Amino acid sequence: MTHWSYYVCSNGNPYVKSKKTPAWAPANNQAQCKNCDSWKPDRVHHCSACAECVMRMDHHCPWICKCVGYTNHKAFWLYVFYISLSCLIFDYRMIYWISHEYSAGLLFKHTFWFYFYLIIHAPIIFMVGLMTTGLCIYHFQLALNNSTTLESMGGANMRGCFESWSALEKKFVNKYDKGMLANLSEFFDDDPFWWWYPSTKPYQYPSFFSEKMPEPGPSEVVQFLRQGREEELTPEEK
Repeated sequence: MTHWSYYVCSNGNPYVKSKKTPAWAPANNQAQCKNCDSWKPDRVHHCSACAECVMRMDHHCPWICKCVGYTNHKAFWLYVFYISLSCLIFDYRMIYWISHEYSAGLLFKHTFWFYFYLIIHAPIIFMVGLMTTGLCIYHFQLALNNSTTLESMGGANMRGCFESWSALEKKFVNKYDKGMLANLSEFFDDDPFWWWYPSTKPYQYPSFFSEKMPEPGPSEVVQFLRQGREEELTPEEK
């Protein structure tokens, strides 16, 4: 599952395909990117490494050589999770084996190359497991809050479209937070049975950037999906 998660994540396309602002976009989401001249609504950021705007951009990941965003964030989290799980299983089995071999008096009766392999690989796997476990926990917290790395660490300017000022509570509140269960359903899948399976979100009406935006009509959605798409629509879609 680790390899499949990596494949799905690296082949996901989180980039904004629409160069023109859709007709149904509200007045507060009419911005155009100054770098690539594509539509840039809330929660969309331009990646200088990819030279494209990314939907709900989390970060640019060198592991997959592209950005982690709206369509492949779930696959990225599962990729990190399965790496962490594999490392934890290895650490557990190694501790169990050392304890068993020591109690049986066989711990120092193996070949030199066996100990060489163990001394070289065990610390590496332990450090990778420690790093990926922390990364997995951090991104799970982001999923619980319907947030991203950029929005949580980018300062006030980056969080401007993410948080709104609550005069009553006198603090910034996340206007995209729908509640933990709803946030997890949006991040992973509507069906909890498939949360474990790596998949990408289809490029569809990006409701992630606004909770108060009115739903567009069917013809407007088809027109929006058609922009930047190479395959032809069926007569029913037209």
